[in-house]
Amino acid sequence: MAERRKNGWLIIVMLALACLANLGIGKFRNPEGQPPPDLASLPEKVAGSVSLGDIRIPQYVLDILRPDAWISREYEDTEGRKIFVFAQFHGTNRWGAHQPEVCFTSQGWNIEYEQLTSTEEKTLPGTGVSANRFMAKKGAAKQIVLYWWFSSNNYQTASRTGQMLESLKTQILTGRGGGNGFIEVATAVNPGTEQEDEERLRRFAAKLVPIFGAIIEMREESLL
Repeated sequence: MAERRKNGWLIIVMLALACLANLGIGKFRNPEGQPPPDLASLPEKVAGSVSLGDIRIPQYVLDILRPDAWISREYEDTEGRKIFVFAQFHGTNRWGAHQPEVCFTSQGWNIEYEQLTSTEEKTLPGTGVSANRFMAKKGAAKQIVLYWWFSSNNYQTASRTGQMLESLKTQILTGRGGGNGFIEVATAVNPGTEQEDEERLRRFAAKLVPIFGAIIEMREESLL
């Protein structure tokens, strides 16, 4: 009798553990999404450059990316030099964004691997955050591009793997989608001023790090 009772309790415990496991797997597969940060609140003026307004993204692109929040905007400094900014956010662990080299190549740009053996990371000045960097060329036009990733708890990094792991950690600890975002800045590079153009872009990107951090933290505060 005692042995039968012991086996009964064992079955009950195993069933309970199975239910918990199924619940956990369900949350992992279909986590509750994180509310998106207000990316549209990006300031009209950044590092001495003023916004020229938002740029329309084709609907078919948005249908592919399916972001929960996004912004596409062009800035111009006092000398007429322009910087393009794009950012998007997914409230779950859906990895909608991919390395922009793919987008540039699909739009007819060539990545100048003769100058750059691969996309490389460089720390943005005064931030401790690194960004990926590459050069793209199409005909006579040339652009320098910087991009990096962020998660819903303001973890900013050049490492896609690091950002994914941070998002998964958030999901494990909270049961909600870790949330993931992507920031890209680009500017035209002119003959003879390549280094100056890149340094200008790096300074602009460095200013965006705390700005995006504040936007993400405002989202966090709204959840309290």
